[in-house]
Amino acid sequence: MKQLVATLCVLAVFQCYAQNGTINQPVESLFKNGIEYYEQGQYNQAREKFEQYLRSGKDRNNLGSSAYYRAMSALKLYHNDGEYLMESFLESYPFHSKAGLAYYEIGNYFYQNQKYKKAVSYFKKANVTSSYQDDLAFKLGYGYFNLKQMPLAADEFAKVDQMDSEYYYAANYYRGFIRYKQNSFDEALEALNTASGSEEYIGSSALMIASIHLENEDYNKCVNFSKRALSEGFAIDPKLYYVQGNAYLKLNQHKSAIESFESGLSASNRKAQPAVYFNLAEAYRLDGQMENATEYYSFSALDKDEIGHYSSYYLGKLYLEQENYEYAKSAFWQALKSEEKDIREESTFQLIKVEFKLEEYKECIEGAKNYQTKFPDGKYHTEVNEFLTEAFLNTSDYDLAIQYIENLDNISPAIENTYQKVTFQKASDQFNNSRFKNAIYFYDKSLRYSQNKLLNIKAHFWKGEAFNIGQKYELAIASYKSALYITENSEEAKDLKLLSRYGLGYSYFNSKDYENASANFKSFLAGYTGKPNLLADANTRLGDCYYVSKDYVTAISTYQSLLNQTGAAKDYINFQLGVVYALNEQPQLAKNHYQTLLSNFPKSSYRDNGIFQLAELQFESGDYTSAVGGFSQVISEYPEGQLTPYALLKRAVASYNLGKYPEAESDYKSILNDHISHKAANGALLGLQELYALTGNGDDFSSFLEKYKAANPNDESLESIEFDAAKSQYYNQRYEPAIKALQDFRSKYTASSFNTEAGYLIAESYYRILEYDLAIEEFVEVVSDKSGKYLNRSLYRLGSLYALKEDHNSALQTFKELETYSKSKRDIGNSWSGQMLAYYNLNELDSAVAYAEKISESSKMNQDAKSRAILLIGNIYSDKAQYDQAADQYLQLMNDIKDENGANAHYGLALVYFKQQKYRQSIETCFELNKQYASYDQWLGKSFLLIADNYIAMEELFQAKATLNSIVEKSPVKDIVELANTKLLEIEELEKAIIENDEEVDSLTNTEENDG
Repeated sequence: MKQLVATLCVLAVFQCYAQNGTINQPVESLFKNGIEYYEQGQYNQAREKFEQYLRSGKDRNNLGSSAYYRAMSALKLYHNDGEYLMESFLESYPFHSKAGLAYYEIGNYFYQNQKYKKAVSYFKKANVTSSYQDDLAFKLGYGYFNLKQMPLAADEFAKVDQMDSEYYYAANYYRGFIRYKQNSFDEALEALNTASGSEEYIGSSALMIASIHLENEDYNKCVNFSKRALSEGFAIDPKLYYVQGNAYLKLNQHKSAIESFESGLSASNRKAQPAVYFNLAEAYRLDGQMENATEYYSFSALDKDEIGHYSSYYLGKLYLEQENYEYAKSAFWQALKSEEKDIREESTFQLIKVEFKLEEYKECIEGAKNYQTKFPDGKYHTEVNEFLTEAFLNTSDYDLAIQYIENLDNISPAIENTYQKVTFQKASDQFNNSRFKNAIYFYDKSLRYSQNKLLNIKAHFWKGEAFNIGQKYELAIASYKSALYITENSEEAKDLKLLSRYGLGYSYFNSKDYENASANFKSFLAGYTGKPNLLADANTRLGDCYYVSKDYVTAISTYQSLLNQTGAAKDYINFQLGVVYALNEQPQLAKNHYQTLLSNFPKSSYRDNGIFQLAELQFESGDYTSAVGGFSQVISEYPEGQLTPYALLKRAVASYNLGKYPEAESDYKSILNDHISHKAANGALLGLQELYALTGNGDDFSSFLEKYKAANPNDESLESIEFDAAKSQYYNQRYEPAIKALQDFRSKYTASSFNTEAGYLIAESYYRILEYDLAIEEFVEVVSDKSGKYLNRSLYRLGSLYALKEDHNSALQTFKELETYSKSKRDIGNSWSGQMLAYYNLNELDSAVAYAEKISESSKMNQDAKSRAILLIGNIYSDKAQYDQAADQYLQLMNDIKDENGANAHYGLALVYFKQQKYRQSIETCFELNKQYASYDQWLGKSFLLIADNYIAMEELFQAKATLNSIVEKSPVKDIVELANTKLLEIEELEKAIIENDEEVDSLTNTEENDG
């Protein structure tokens, strides 16, 4: 038992000793074991030992070392407190032998975590032995490199100068890269050549080395080096081909340059920066391969910066040489955005030239003015003035030309000549548009200068014509005489002077100065040998002078001479001969000529008067039966004619003389019923009274008398006055007051003969103020009177209103009713046009085409109606994809029509070509539209949009973009501009497939700093 207790005691003591041995392990062994673990890379165990040692508090020197190694172990293990522990060591032991290395180690920690700012701050404090020097220099340099502190980076890389250093080639590469970017080419070249000693850096160094040779203008060395580099099979940047191509370009070895650039494009999947396309285009141009040059300039011209502007300029020059003026215009227009003054001046001048070639004179003038403003010392002022002068002579925007010249400080003789011509053209334009007052104003402006005597004669002559038309005969006479007094002996001047005699003859004739009229007509006839119709007309007027002067014998002689003269209005001559023979008491000869008129000229405007005068002669000779037949013919053939009331009156008298009293009574009543306000009504009333006195009838005479008094009061009736006042509101365009006044009149005079007209005017007034529903109600009421003279025009307006409200069925029925009552060409045309559009809107296209063809083929229709019908047929064919038939319709219009319908036809044809993928033909048709119809902004805008669509379809993105930008800057039509902006956004997406967005940034310089 004692032995057992003793044994347990020994064991207890041993156990206690063992425990104390672990806890009380010798301190120096902890530090030693930590070092062993650290050197073996067992950083967890090492950290544990150093922490145990540091807790012991023994040996001040080893405490600092333990703190250092503990921190290093933590850093090696990427523990979160590694940085803190190392900073604690440096704070506690700043003079420790490991302090210098500690700065390196903690810097290395941050370096490996790409926290370059902190890494650099520690590396700068590091004090390391020679074995660490290269490592420290490279990493510090690389840190500066990533912080974009390039001079400091280069200095550090330069310290790595030993070939056996693992950083030697890398340091030289980065130093070379930095010096290259700083344009320090000698140092860069030395470093990059060194870096090329490593296969790792051959490929990336080669591009910069070749570029340095290029910058140093050592083009042969650049070519030879790039050849060697490209042939050695290393991974070479394709841009090296471009550098080589540029060197060849400088050496004027254009084919080699082309080969290099094309190789580079092939290696980069045909995508490159604009500068590459530009230089390749230059090589092709200098080698004479203009088609290829044009292609690549068009690529580089897509650039939005200066390369694009230069490319646009050279592209424009190429197009100009090819006489492709539309494309040249787009190119020069883009080049105007250049920051280079010379390019802007050249492009501005070339654009003036191109616009003149394209006959875009308004744009040419604007360009010339722009040149004179922006380049006051430019070298093309003489040429620009020549273009400006010629453009003014050709422009239709005469106001712009006149305003420009009138604002000039100094006007040269050449500009005076231009002003004289332009103002004359402006005057002629106003004259042709029946704006005679304006024409006279501009003829006077033209007469300010006398550079061109012939033009002075023309201005005086046409000024006389304008005064003559305006019935200002004294002023006309003065103008014609001024033309006669100018000394100018050209054949054209002689003709104009003779025509002035002709004008003088008319002015005197219209002034009833028949003696001077005769003299001038004779002078004209004595010298003029031109148009037969003018000669015949002058002879006719001469005959008229004799007639009104009652020299009937000479008048007859003159008229007779015209019967065999070419150009004479022989229906009028026969009519006048009838009149003069009658006055000369030769009734049979008079009858003969009236009968010749009626037999030979059945459509003459004098036919009704001829029938009436022949009947009058028969009446005067007592042949009442024949007279009745003649007057009846007037009445039946011309029921709405001016002579009809007189014919009714004469026929009534003839019937009365024949004892045919019922017939006479009927004619008198017809006049009083249908023509109560006519001058013949008085005679009818008297004739009816006489007839009733003879026959003993007359119960209704008082009603006719009252009716006559109402319609023809001696002092004008209140009814007539009030109606005229109400009407005046309408004709003065005061529509709301007109409605009230006319409604009041209708309420007051419920049985007035003016009520139908009042209803019509009320309806029209509602229409004018856009009250369409109320207008429709009134028009329906008006057309209910199927005999009113406002029936047809009301039916037309009613049908148009139904169409406006998209009630196409009602519109159709109304226009059909209009056709039923139509008698005039205009009403028939309105009816057919209305039915055509109604059928079109109801999608009954066959019926629409049928009416359109009726309109286009009818001789009764005016040209505008025919044009619209043809357009509709073309549009229907186009919608049905029957393009050949559509084109036939559009071409039919384009050949003859120059109004808005012509513009519409041009656009329709261009659209057909576009749908058929005939893009060139479509563009040419649009250009023709723009040239002929420049004043139609809507069609101009639509045309340019279609041009852009064609260019996009042809993959001519540069031209499409230029066209759309032109629309945005110039078009006054908001909808057109919005469409152009939308298409520009679409083109930007397409451009991305052509132009490479490649900023030259080395991957190593693009590292994001992450310092937490």
